[in-house]
Amino acid sequence: MRNSSRKILALVSLLAFTFSLIYTTPAVAEISPEGESTWGVYGLATGTQSDAIASHVMAIEQIGNRIYVGGKFLEARANKNSPGVSQPFLAAFDATTGNFISSFTPQIEKPVYALQASPDGSKLFVGGEFRTINGDTQAHGLAALDPITGAVDTTWRSKASNTNGARGVVNELTVHGDHLYVAGRFTHLGGVSRPKHATIGAGKVALADGSADTSFSVNTSGGSVWGIAVAPDGSKIYLAGRHSAVDGNTAGGFYSVLNTDGSLNTALSKYQGNSGPSRVYGQDVAAVGDLVFWGGSEHIIYVFDANTGNLVRNHSTDKGGDYQDIEVVGDRVYASCHCYTNHWADFNYWAAGRPKTPPAGIAITPIKYVAAYSANDGSHIDTFVLNTSATQAGVWAIHGASDGCLWVGGDLSSMTTVAGNQRALGGFGKFCEGAAGGGDTQAPATPGELTQTRQEAAKIVIRWKKPFDNVGVTSYEISRDGVVIGTKESNSGTLWYVDSGLVRNTTYSYSVVAIDAAGNRSAAATLDASTVLAPAEPMIDTPEGLRSTNQTRERIVLNWQRVTNATSYIIQKDEGAGFVTIGTKTSRWYTDKPLSPATTASYRVLAQDADGNVSEPSAAIAVSTLP
Repeated sequence: MRNSSRKILALVSLLAFTFSLIYTTPAVAEISPEGESTWGVYGLATGTQSDAIASHVMAIEQIGNRIYVGGKFLEARANKNSPGVSQPFLAAFDATTGNFISSFTPQIEKPVYALQASPDGSKLFVGGEFRTINGDTQAHGLAALDPITGAVDTTWRSKASNTNGARGVVNELTVHGDHLYVAGRFTHLGGVSRPKHATIGAGKVALADGSADTSFSVNTSGGSVWGIAVAPDGSKIYLAGRHSAVDGNTAGGFYSVLNTDGSLNTALSKYQGNSGPSRVYGQDVAAVGDLVFWGGSEHIIYVFDANTGNLVRNHSTDKGGDYQDIEVVGDRVYASCHCYTNHWADFNYWAAGRPKTPPAGIAITPIKYVAAYSANDGSHIDTFVLNTSATQAGVWAIHGASDGCLWVGGDLSSMTTVAGNQRALGGFGKFCEGAAGGGDTQAPATPGELTQTRQEAAKIVIRWKKPFDNVGVTSYEISRDGVVIGTKESNSGTLWYVDSGLVRNTTYSYSVVAIDAAGNRSAAATLDASTVLAPAEPMIDTPEGLRSTNQTRERIVLNWQRVTNATSYIIQKDEGAGFVTIGTKTSRWYTDKPLSPATTASYRVLAQDADGNVSEPSAAIAVSTLP
């Protein structure tokens, strides 16, 4: 797997940190083929060890509400034509809005190919072909970063190195138990202040400090390892790659099943081969339940029985290219490729000589760079199809987010949005559950141009403009001084709210939040607005003598002295969040009910005359119901 969403399933017990919560990935409802707007990444590094792969994004990971994107890109942009922000090879984005997080600024010297969160969310493990991060010359191919700042965690050290002096390259990372499993092109792991351990193409290091596990030694040959997975019970380790042998045995080439000491399990390593010797290699592997999913050249996905090693299913595509990433997300397995026409379920299209029509009983369905399979039996799920385009490389990274959305990355160039518009993409996109699944997770934009349009002695009118939402805003929530005072349906391009019964010559703080049909809430638009003091207007006296004449377990009865010229009285209550109006009376009595026993609140009263003039509030009293 190019990233680590599949490994989230193994994180059964997670610590809840304020800024680093890792969520278990739920089984998802059907993902909408239309995507949601996010920032993107642009520019493509050259002079790398993977120049043949023209993919901007190679890995996607999540910690808390941050999505981390790693790859070969050079900058982030809000859209294709907006100014770029230089942030090569690793950037962070808000998981809800898709906006770039400018405070996360690691400076990495070469591309990033793998990302993995630590189980407690305190570290972001990064793999690639770099030799420095933030000027730290000990970060060779593998490092741990602070997920908030991007600083190198110098208490965690483990180099990926080669005996011939070439750069050690890490292509994939996954967590199981107390260890981080590593796959790539290297001959040793460890080093810096700890001993180096000889392990070729794959190995494991301690989550706590990066020290190499010397009990696990792998000996691949013939090429790099691109994918690594661990059986749910930890009893076997699976490799996918361009290596042609393990322990000198060609039975372990391309698809390898290893024992817990790193030696080849020859009884279970039963790679089937593809269409010919010139196009034989694997690029990713995933283990879930009793199945192992392997993907690679000539557009093939194999599903093996983990207990016998036998092939139980194979799927393929026609036009396009190899499978490149496999991710377990809930009860599904997503697999990506640079394939863009038809998926052939339970059929090896290329090995069968590329037939023009499917044999009897073989189903072909559309595919756009990502396919979905059942994690239970390996069958193809033909209801899942994305509506997106790529330039050439297709999708190299998949992540199932905690909110049910699916993030996919590679060299994606465009998508159809949920509003039905075509939008250019910068390498990656976000796809969430469709309307039937109730999966809209994109919050509306902040309401625009909040202003005060009317100012009186006892009244304020505020007005704003409707913000953008991917589906549509349905209502607005209006608060005064932090307390909700009303809602407004979204039925106009310009909206307003009238707040009356206020105190003259007083400033109030208002906020307006937009809400869509799925309950997603925007950031608040805020405004300070004031009532006026008009000297020519007649003043009205403040009520006096406010008292409680009767309290029970469920009600409080209030009374106050009469005010000359008052035609009504405004009763306000404070339960700890500020005074809000709870009623208006023409008499001098008010009963607040129903209430809970043994609760306390503060009350005050304002007088109002026939012209709408409102007095200053009375002195407040605190009253409690009986226990």
